[in-house]
Amino acid sequence: MSRLQSLKQYINQRLTAAVEDIFEHFERTITEYEEEMDLRHRKLCELDSRTEVHLQTEAGQITLSEFMEGAQKDEWLMNLLKLDVDAKGWVIQNCGKTS
Repeated sequence: MSRLQSLKQYINQRLTAAVEDIFEHFERTITEYEEEMDLRHRKLCELDSRTEVHLQTEAGQITLSEFMEGAQKDEWLMNLLKLDVDAKGWVIQNCGKTS
């Protein structure tokens, strides 16, 4: 084998090894990010389940969950609220939270 072919083979091997190392690092990083996102999501869900929003009505207080259950049964109200927007987030932001 000529020196040029040997050099070409050596460079090819080194480049292949470098690419494999990069992909392994990339896969580990993506896995770490996914695990971090899962953990954050679980924490947010846990926090959300412990925090209940209460709405004051003429008849007294109801929870946001109770309101949403009733709203989902009323097509007119659902259209009015346009629940494709984060209604729960809007209520929390604009009406305050109580634990």
